Amino acid sequence: MPRGIYRRKTKVTVPGNGHDTSVPASEVPFGTLTALPWWNKLEALDQSAVAKEDRELTHQLLVNSQSRLAIGKSLEAIRARLEPHGLFGRYIKYKKFKRTIAYRRINEYKNSMANLPEPVVKVAMERNINILGESQDKPLGVYTDAVAALPPPANITDAQASTYLDQLEEVRRKMKSEPTISFDIPVSDPRVITKAIFKFADNQLRKVENPKMRVQILNNVTGMLLKKYEMPATTFAPKSIPEDFTIGRGKPRTAVAQTAVA
Repeated sequence: MPRGIYRRKTKVTVPGNGHDTSVPASEVPFGTLTALPWWNKLEALDQSAVAKEDRELTHQLLVNSQSRLAIGKSLEAIRARLEPHGLFGRYIKYKKFKRTIAYRRINEYKNSMANLPEPVVKVAMERNINILGESQDKPLGVYTDAVAALPPPANITDAQASTYLDQLEEVRRKMKSEPTISFDIPVSDPRVITKAIFKFADNQLRKVENPKMRVQILNNVTGMLLKKYEMPATTFAPKSIPEDFTIGRGKPRTAVAQTAVA
């Protein structure tokens, strides 16, 4: 074979009418389904349902590719028809979907349907609002907390769903812009800080069995802290350890009264 540049084929020939039927591979119409080797394994009812959803899926991928909800809806409808025949894997391969991506879109759609009224999901598809998620903790993705703060009405029309989505977007943006407030009170008691540092250092140094290495580590750390806080060299002397600095976990020890013997 001569050397040269070989471009990948981007067109396929659709069987049927005898005219020039070469079209971009991403725009292959329904006619190619009938040419698939496994197509005749399906009953007529399944063929009709899959063909309908395939056309819808192709439309979403070409015209409205940002609507992951709509893509998930069509994929789930097709999966329900093909998976019992063991053909869904072959279908998503034909559509050039990665298996993980296909099931991700399906799970996102299922999560949305499980947490929102159908009209809200329908309008979200039309408006390309990706109110979806994969995980159990965030079944609606970035909209999870907003929906918890502003739940949708149970009985809602398409018109009301559109208004609700506008309101929900405002709630989401407001929640996103609000700073997170921490109610933790910073520790400022010198005794509490001293105890925490001592207990941490003691716990780490006890892991060192060699006494000389233990002293070396302690000197290195002390020297670095002096450098960090721009303190002059200092000579340290041993100091008694407060009793509560060394009490271990468990119940506090109780004093045993001694009875004097006469």
